[in-house]
Amino acid sequence: ASRYREAASMVDAAIRRAELPADVDVRQLVGLVAAPIYYRKLVTEEPLDHAIADQAAATALIAVRAGACRR
Repeated sequence: ASRYREAASMVDAAIRRAELPADVDVRQLVGLVAAPIYYRKLVTEEPLDHAIADQAAATALIAVRAGACRR
């Protein structure tokens, strides 16, 4: 729960700075970013690095800009 709260606070801050739309579903967006990271860690056991995290975030932003993760 604390990891979610930390991630959610980053999303909330981005909404306040108008970097993300105000109607973004925070829980859904955090899940969208986290899913590929946990998949690599738990399912494929592929290595993780900052590039993988950046790619997950970039992919999630593309989805948000296309209308995903909205309330």
